[in-house]
Amino acid sequence: MRLAARDDLTIQGGILLDASGDQLKRDSSGGVIEGSNRALLDLTSGEGRLSLGEGAVLDVSTGGENRGTINLNAPRLGGPVGDDMAVDASDALVINGAKRVALNGFWTYDDASFDLEDDTTQVIDEAYLDRLDSDSKAFVDGALANEALLTRIAGLREAASDTFQLRPGVDIVSANDDGNLRVAGDLDLGDYRYG
Repeated sequence: MRLAARDDLTIQGGILLDASGDQLKRDSSGGVIEGSNRALLDLTSGEGRLSLGEGAVLDVSTGGENRGTINLNAPRLGGPVGDDMAVDASDALVINGAKRVALNGFWTYDDASFDLEDDTTQVIDEAYLDRLDSDSKAFVDGALANEALLTRIAGLREAASDTFQLRPGVDIVSANDDGNLRVAGDLDLGDYRYG
């Protein structure tokens, strides 16, 4: 289940968002089919606040097991290396069946270098991604030290318990409405780990 808003996304208190399944799907040997048994719930506020009201229930369980993923996406505040997010989830929530609950602080980048041979194309290479990685690390470190943010997400953190992750989100777009992006060279994303 995906819910996305250009501006604010508010999940009112007491609302149930149910992406659960009743039975585990199994293969012919009786083993659990991993990919078929993962519920996904994505909640995104593009340019506004993501708010989860008191008593909201997010259910991604499958056959009584914790196999689901919840992605909560909200903008970073204070720039690409800011230490805050546009999120409110301080009140008590209920999370059922999650293997991972990720709160992603997104920043949109449109500043990749232009191709020297094509002024409508910007180039995404490993050096560019390394710079964004530096921003992402600074954001995560700052956000985890921001007591005001941690207070605003206290209910979410308590409900998610050890499945909670605060992560950076990166959105790379063209600087022009009719522009292009080109990936140059091999990209190794393996070192970009946070939290």
